[in-house]
Amino acid sequence: MAQHDTVLKMLAEFDANQLNPIRDDLEIARMIRAALPENEEFEPLVLAELYVFSLLEDNEYGKSNWQTYFGPELKFTVDGQTFEAISLDKITKEVVDYWERRTEQCSNPILKSRYAGVVWEFSKKIRNTKADFNKVGVAYISSLLQAGQAGRYVYSQTVLKKLSRGLSLAIGFKNDAFKNQAIESIRKYVNDHGDKPGIWRYNYDLIVKENFKEVDASVIKEIVDDLEQKLSISLTSNSNGLPELNSTHVAMDRLLDYYKRLNDKSNIKRLLDKLAAAYETVISSSPPIQAIHLLGKMQEYYKSNNFFAEATECYKRIQSLSPAVLDAMVPIGTEFKMSKDVIDEFVAKCLSGDIAEVLTRLGVVFIPTKDANLSVFGGTGISALLTRSLHDGTGRTVAKVGPLSTDISGNEVTNISTNMSFGSVLLHFCMKAGKEQLLLTLENIMEYLKHSCLIAPDRYGLVEKGIAAYLEGDFVTALHILIPQFESACLKLVELNGGSIWREGKNGGDNIRILDDVLRDGKFIEAFGEDESLYFRVLFTDQRGWNLRNKVCHGMMKTDSFDSRKADRVFVAFLLLGHIRFLEFEPRQNQD
Repeated sequence: MAQHDTVLKMLAEFDANQLNPIRDDLEIARMIRAALPENEEFEPLVLAELYVFSLLEDNEYGKSNWQTYFGPELKFTVDGQTFEAISLDKITKEVVDYWERRTEQCSNPILKSRYAGVVWEFSKKIRNTKADFNKVGVAYISSLLQAGQAGRYVYSQTVLKKLSRGLSLAIGFKNDAFKNQAIESIRKYVNDHGDKPGIWRYNYDLIVKENFKEVDASVIKEIVDDLEQKLSISLTSNSNGLPELNSTHVAMDRLLDYYKRLNDKSNIKRLLDKLAAAYETVISSSPPIQAIHLLGKMQEYYKSNNFFAEATECYKRIQSLSPAVLDAMVPIGTEFKMSKDVIDEFVAKCLSGDIAEVLTRLGVVFIPTKDANLSVFGGTGISALLTRSLHDGTGRTVAKVGPLSTDISGNEVTNISTNMSFGSVLLHFCMKAGKEQLLLTLENIMEYLKHSCLIAPDRYGLVEKGIAAYLEGDFVTALHILIPQFESACLKLVELNGGSIWREGKNGGDNIRILDDVLRDGKFIEAFGEDESLYFRVLFTDQRGWNLRNKVCHGMMKTDSFDSRKADRVFVAFLLLGHIRFLEFEPRQNQD
């Protein structure tokens, strides 16, 4: 039997008698592959069947790159490059024509909605002819709504996606009959499966939130009233005497969205007062760190709804609880072993060569890149799945880093920051040996730095005092001098390359650009490189990193926080300034 005949026979059996619900439409593609011999090239019509069930619904890649509701699965090569599992050029006119014939041949709504759906989406793009609504569009919507009935799919998410797509199309076609049928189907499915946690949210999400202006007011009122009831139930104390906050947040977020659409400030305030009271019940019996978490959430609720005075009061309470959070934190140590021979060999390599070579090497060898995977906290471990709060010495939350999937930049910064901490061990050994071998002397270092075009002669005295303090172990003095001088050198770099170091001030004058802004300047990045620019931001200006410039200049560091680890890093940053010099060249001789 030919491959295509085998596939049609299997699909005909599924069409006539779907014995069990399937997980998703991809399962049909897997069934097709399983019905065929391995290691055989597929016939063109078999490929057409595989394509129709392998394309992904509501696909972001398809929407942005193909401008279609369906899109391909993205796969990865061994070197990390992405490619489309099905390329658009594989979907030809002949393939779309075949799909349209299959739409008429099958009756199972799962199959019919797939064939009709891809014809509807790809007809204009591939055949340059819009699909006929009465023939294809009606079949698409009606089969979607039938496919969304209980017993067709295993997972509620799959069912609701079908029904939501049907509702969206019905509204787009201004077909009230289909629209009302879709709304009724969604509500019936949600109500019939009310035992599934949180499924009740989809009445609002799919019917009201996505189609607020298109749905009858009576339907919206029923759904909102149900949310109000769910909120009241979740706020009622459970067996431990506390409200159920997960359900509270689900109902609260949707009710706030509804009343914001109506600009109903009184109901918004009513809801926020209820939430604040529920939080207070939990806070009264919670440790400080949990109390701060809830106060932070309440602050965000107030801010996002323009109740700024109340948000400020939450912030004050957070500040008052911060010291208690710090006291409650328990240090977690991490050990790593490194033999003395390895350390000695590394130090010897770093300190080999003449003075200029040594200082140049020390400037670059300890710069971690954003792609480095040295950190025990980096990579794809459990911390990459969590949102982390970063606290300063008073317990104040200074930044939050989201999961790797949503906050790549934050994870890069924290990974580099941790790598810097581990790398500081080797850096310390290099600095110690360099001083003992009389390589890192004030005279040698200043001679090296004076070649840089970024340090003006009238700054030599300040820089010399800072370097001298560093070499003598006076890190308080060293950091207070060297950090501002590093900032001055960065400004000079941008200026020398034709950039502006000024920004408009409040009183009609000009203000100097802040360091973080300068470190992101294209001219700065062009001179030093992206890794170096990111490293400087982590070291000096990013709250998710070491942030030394802001901590020192704003007086946020305690005396014992001025340690050799930080001073070593600032010193190395200064050595990098020595890399930037004016080009030396000889004038060309006139041939005449």
